[in-house]
Amino acid sequence: MKNLSRIIAVLCLLAALSLSACAKTPAENSTETAVTATQTPTETPATIAPTTAPSTDAPAQNTAAEHPTDSDPSPISLSGTRWNLSMVYADGAEQRPSVRYGSVIRQTGAYITFDSDNTFNCVLGLIGCTGTYSTSDSGTTLHITTRYDGTSKNGESCDENTAVTIDPETHVLSFTFNNAKHEFIPD
Repeated sequence: MKNLSRIIAVLCLLAALSLSACAKTPAENSTETAVTATQTPTETPATIAPTTAPSTDAPAQNTAAEHPTDSDPSPISLSGTRWNLSMVYADGAEQRPSVRYGSVIRQTGAYITFDSDNTFNCVLGLIGCTGTYSTSDSGTTLHITTRYDGTSKNGESCDENTAVTIDPETHVLSFTFNNAKHEFIPD
């Protein structure tokens, strides 16, 4: 009988703890940070990068040379950059990334990276695409060669082209994918 009462007490304690863990407000949940498998308990939270709310502060490595002004007509160099998804527009309506792609983006992120070998990788939760990009005087184009819909690890081969626009004042990169306009801000 003593053991039964101890088991019940432990179960009640676990239930109370799980309810308090689930009772976080949406504001608390949006500021949580991702923990990777390589992190140790001794790391401070300052070394963990948030994956849900991209920062609107421009990082120190982005100089004026990378972002053109009215007096500098040169295009932004995308090589070696990462951009975080900030907004999605579908069917004429503005959607937050977590609404469009689900809460899984807290774990996977929602971003696009441009590598120096003219390849890109776009991750939007379980959905995304990869391919190549090219920049010319007329603008930047993404050539999407693989689409990921969340059902297959290998993705589906495709042959799509989409134009990339970068607002020189706000530094917002946008392109259309998956029947929606996606806007990204510099990482």
